[in-house]
Amino acid sequence: NNFSGLFHAHQNFSTGNQVLTLVNIFYITYILVTSNFSFDKNVDQIGNSLAVQERIKWGYFITVFIQGIILVIVSRTRLSLKKWELPSVAEMQLLLRYAGQSLIANIVFFLVNRSGYWFVDYYCNDQLLGNYIQVSRLGQIFILPAVLIAGSLFPQTAGEKINFQSNSFSFLWRSLILIYVSAMLLSVLIGKPVITFLWGEGYDEMYGTWLFYVPGVLFLAISYLFSPLFAGKGQVMYNILIGVLALTVVALASFIFVPLWGIRGAAVASSVGFMSMMIFYIIIAKRKFGFRFISKPIR
Repeated sequence: NNFSGLFHAHQNFSTGNQVLTLVNIFYITYILVTSNFSFDKNVDQIGNSLAVQERIKWGYFITVFIQGIILVIVSRTRLSLKKWELPSVAEMQLLLRYAGQSLIANIVFFLVNRSGYWFVDYYCNDQLLGNYIQVSRLGQIFILPAVLIAGSLFPQTAGEKINFQSNSFSFLWRSLILIYVSAMLLSVLIGKPVITFLWGEGYDEMYGTWLFYVPGVLFLAISYLFSPLFAGKGQVMYNILIGVLALTVVALASFIFVPLWGIRGAAVASSVGFMSMMIFYIIIAKRKFGFRFISKPIR
């Protein structure tokens, strides 16, 4: 991960991703081969599950290690690094402080995304909990493009090549809204037969819950574009503050809606929480960093 960020910081967005793609293809192939995977549902794939899990686990650690070694070797030839040296005490203090704040922000973001599970687990049965977990995972799949974009925005912001006032960021977030609205509408139109085909009749509550979760996916995707710009400016505390406020909103909304509407209430609570997160980001970005909704005309 550190070397992937190093490639991004040097405006090299292809080499690191090429290595990651090749290594992941290798790992997926390894999983399929070692687990004796079969698409035939009549084949018993449970017998050696523990042994398979051990092989997959160790394969993951070895693959990540190999990935790191390859990135280190490639960085010597693809990046203009003069020399490697250990950070000074002052630099280490700054690094640890920033890393600690980032860790707290990530934990808060995790709680914002997962707190709904605990309310559903408390107020609903196991079957409904399973339906809600799958809805949340479906949302994570839709969020993935925004997460990947956010990963490239951070080094760009740290290198002062993009900011809240830049036309490129304005174009990016408006384009993201258009793409996500289109994807969300498509998921609403064809979601029911697709969900039934992929998950089966036992997940009959997924589609209705997804309809209430969809707006939150859009709000969360927009929020993922703002958070790396705050982090790239060294203002991680804003991410923590906004995350805590959003977590409070999600918890309060879940306490109100989940007992009334079950997993659909949890979806509503998540969407309301993600919407509050987006609003907080926009307000602070506008007041503190001059964020504009519309691009500045180029003369």
